[in-house]
Amino acid sequence: MVMAAETSVPMLSPLVEELREKLRGLNASYADLVVKLGTIRSTLIPEANANYMVKLGALEQDLFARKLEANRVRREIQLRQAAANHGESLTDEAVLHILDAEFGDWQEELRRGQEKLAAAQKYLAAPFLDEHEVRRHKKLYLALVKKLHPDVNPHLPDVAVELWQAVQNAYERGDHVLLEALADKVAGILGSVDTPAAPDTVGALHAALAQTEKHLAALQANMDTLRTRFPLDILDNLDDAVWVRKRRATLKAEIVDAEEKLRSLCGVLAMLTGAADGG
Repeated sequence: MVMAAETSVPMLSPLVEELREKLRGLNASYADLVVKLGTIRSTLIPEANANYMVKLGALEQDLFARKLEANRVRREIQLRQAAANHGESLTDEAVLHILDAEFGDWQEELRRGQEKLAAAQKYLAAPFLDEHEVRRHKKLYLALVKKLHPDVNPHLPDVAVELWQAVQNAYERGDHVLLEALADKVAGILGSVDTPAAPDTVGALHAALAQTEKHLAALQANMDTLRTRFPLDILDNLDDAVWVRKRRATLKAEIVDAEEKLRSLCGVLAMLTGAADGG
């Protein structure tokens, strides 16, 4: 009887095994960092933005609105005085048209600020996931990162790249229902795809390690940069009740000052338009 030849598994050198283990460790660290960055974008930044808008943003919007109105009145005074100096008259419609054209961008900024304030109030009023759900979805996202992230698995098919974008967007938007649906889809699609084997030569492994370290450093730099930008740069201040109270007091004082200036300008405008009507 002829015995079937056994398939032999090539033995890898200890150095190759050591480099493969190091690569696995770097990929795991990279995946963990991707999850942390996604959590910052999906949770930490929206919460910080919402807290800032509710604690301080509403007052800043109030101040901005008063300053904008004062600038419009000041500009109307200039227009009417210039017309009077030339013996001309401006209709209210003409003045309004000029002011809307000149201050349109500022009015739009005010509108966007009001929308952000409304969104912040809605965000904070919405129910939050409990800690168990948060941990479960982080674990799910981590598993998907390891399967789909192009820096961890650079040789996956195009469909995996498309799925990764959908997964990333769902997690950063906090759409956990979609995230779970995408996880099922990933399991169905990638279940039949052979995962490329790790490099098996010293040269290829060194190249893969260098590339992964580069990606890891870039991702860490991205995270460090985010922490220096608004609103993450004032997280400690927002948690400091004394700092918030002082900042609110400053804004309220500035609002009072802006109101006084606006009243003064409105008085000048009233005298100017009254004199024009009387003339």
